[in-house]
Amino acid sequence: GGGSVSGAEAAGAGAEAAVNLAHMLCIEGKYLEAVKNYSSVLKRSPYLGMSAELHLLVANAHFCDGRHADALRAIARALRVCPDDGALWHNAAVVQYAFAEELFNRHLRPGLASAAVAKDMGAATKYVASAKEIFNSLRLQLKQAAPAQEAALLAQTRAAGISGEEAKLEAKADGSGNGDGAAAGGWVSRLRASGVDESKLGELAGFCDKALQEAPERLRVTLAFVRQQAEERSRREAHQRALVEAREASTAQALEQEGKARQAAAERARLKQLELATLTSQLAMEHASQETRKGKGKKRKGKGGESGELPGGDFEEDLPGEADDEYDQAAPATAEKPAEAAEATAGPQAEARIAPMDGLGLDSDSDDEGDLGGGGGGRGGEGGGSAGG
Repeated sequence: GGGSVSGAEAAGAGAEAAVNLAHMLCIEGKYLEAVKNYSSVLKRSPYLGMSAELHLLVANAHFCDGRHADALRAIARALRVCPDDGALWHNAAVVQYAFAEELFNRHLRPGLASAAVAKDMGAATKYVASAKEIFNSLRLQLKQAAPAQEAALLAQTRAAGISGEEAKLEAKADGSGNGDGAAAGGWVSRLRASGVDESKLGELAGFCDKALQEAPERLRVTLAFVRQQAEERSRREAHQRALVEAREASTAQALEQEGKARQAAAERARLKQLELATLTSQLAMEHASQETRKGKGKKRKGKGGESGELPGGDFEEDLPGEADDEYDQAAPATAEKPAEAAEATAGPQAEARIAPMDGLGLDSDSDDEGDLGGGGGGRGGEGGGSAGG
């Protein structure tokens, strides 16, 4: 039995050390680490998640770090443990109002405005309405608790024989002195000790009224800002698309020009090849023509050697083709001249041979044999003369 008590005491001491460390972390602004320490204590015996105070400490750490949603969840767990604790309800109303203010004011921070924030405006309005209701309810309870608490304090003073101020201090310390019971008196005393009274609660309820009146205008401004952001985003996207389309068009034009340049280069190469082929064909034809002319020249040289012509006709091979035609046309003329010369020389000689016969008085029509004989002798003598000649 003694060992188990020592273990419980050790566990309690460890939990107290962890809570004190979490308090120090909150003072240093290390709220997440503080939440981890508070939560680790809540998981231990004897708390096991049933300590409203620890849940409230977790909510306070989240609230100080600006995480209002997490703070509301922690307070909701604390209220499940102590649903009649007015101090917890007050804290819940404070967090709701702060969370609503954050949502309402998000349009002032362009980086946080969005369609989702616009949807949260409805939730913020509900948070403000709930906070207003809680503040008014707590103010009413404080008003009702005040006379009963004063009467209880007076009775306690008379019974204990102490002064009124001492009784009030004891009531604040132990949470008693309320005619509604110790539990109710506890949270009332805690609220009053923290500076929250009827006037403060009325002031908080007035803030909620003002927020509810401004909520429609805030919603309109937020929605207008969201639309403006959407339009600006659409313009940027349209500009980006235009840039992309321009780059694609430029790339396509460059590719088209490159293709045309390649086609032009290919066409020039084709024409060059065709020109080279044509030039090669012309050179081949000229070579074949030269070979043909050389063959004709050789034939003419052969004909010239058989007819007794003088050599030297080879020079005609290097002459243009027209020379061959002139030569072919001139050849018949040179062949006709010897015939005319032969006729010119043959005519006088024939007359010379015929003339002596006329001088002898011979008649060609004579049939006399003597004439024939004499003629024969004459021909013989003529022949002899011719021979002698």
